[in-house]
Amino acid sequence: APTTQATSAVFGTETSSTLDLTSFSAPSGGADGYAIYISDTNTFTAPSDGDEPTADLSWNGSGQQAVYFDTSASPNITVSDLDPGTQYFFQIYAYNDCSGTETYETTGLNATDTTAPDITPPTFENGTPSSSAIQPTKFTFNVDIDEAGTIYYVVVDDGDPAPSASEVKAGTGSGGSGQLKSGNATVTSSPFLKTFLLTSLTSNKAYDVYVVAEDDESPPNLQTSPTKLDFTTAACPAPTTQATSAVFGTETSST
Repeated sequence: APTTQATSAVFGTETSSTLDLTSFSAPSGGADGYAIYISDTNTFTAPSDGDEPTADLSWNGSGQQAVYFDTSASPNITVSDLDPGTQYFFQIYAYNDCSGTETYETTGLNATDTTAPDITPPTFENGTPSSSAIQPTKFTFNVDIDEAGTIYYVVVDDGDPAPSASEVKAGTGSGGSGQLKSGNATVTSSPFLKTFLLTSLTSNKAYDVYVVAEDDESPPNLQTSPTKLDFTTAACPAPTTQATSAVFGTETSST
């Protein structure tokens, strides 16, 4: 087996979901190849002699995972599907090829890198916010976002000044007043879709609904401006038929 370990791991640019391990220095005594593992905890089990791990560059979510098995000290690998703002640990074991059997040094080079924080707010999907049902005193609308988070809305009179994103989150109209209704909902699993029902509205009246969303990061990323949805409640329908069969009581000379 190699008598020393690799040293000096070099990482490339981090994103909120990927890490790049570009290179490291080979052991001073040389090596024929390397097995590289990633983990979300700094706990590793060295490979046994003869192991040939199958590399998978898509993070599986937990535990020790092989991400490289080959001969170069410049692997230039990108591990994807990582969590934002999270520290990950890498362990690099060198081996020599002894008559077709990989013989490992079992100390390894330990290195760590951290994904970039998520600074992108959610976006609306599938043409939402969108209305799904309009009645004389009720209105139903759908909101679909592309990640876990919280959806906020505020209802104001048609034509009122638009509230800011922070005002919608706080449940107020522009300037902290003018809101007729407000609410919010947290969506935690895909599809990140919520249907809202507004009640006790006035028939045949125009309203504006302002909707904004934030993700579940800490701190959360709030959309910079709300999206407006216009709607007008339906008119109360007149009776579709007339009364029938009037019945009179006893008549008098004046009634």
